[in-house]
Amino acid sequence: MARNRKAITILTSAAPVVIEMVRKYWPLIESKLRENPELLHTVQGQLHRLSELRHAGNTPQALRDRIAILREQVAYLRASADDGGEVRRAALFSKQLDNLEASIRVTEAATAHHKTKDLRHISQNLDRMTEKVVLAFIDEKSQDSYPQ
Repeated sequence: MARNRKAITILTSAAPVVIEMVRKYWPLIESKLRENPELLHTVQGQLHRLSELRHAGNTPQALRDRIAILREQVAYLRASADDGGEVRRAALFSKQLDNLEASIRVTEAATAHHKTKDLRHISQNLDRMTEKVVLAFIDEKSQDSYPQ
């Protein structure tokens, strides 16, 4: 029970998007952590970096830095892909991150009012991507630690 509290505290300290992710997917996350306690430490560093950048606001650079962290996770997913489905998922994630990065470049040319609104929208889309990528990363790390 104490381990679960520690895991929840570490995971939810990352950002509001992670709190929602943990709430929705806790049974899956808990089983992965129970199977592989070291997984918590691996994921903790990534989530901490994402949290710091999430709290830095919706500046173009903070968004790019968040994308860079997700790209690290996607690179891991691509490198450890065991089948065509996992390869396609990693390629899709990479393409979606490319699109978000392109959106940031376009937004930088907008007026101040539109820029703020657009960057907030990009951040929200990035939050949704973070949930998908982090869950896939946790699952893949777990599989790689304990092959079925």
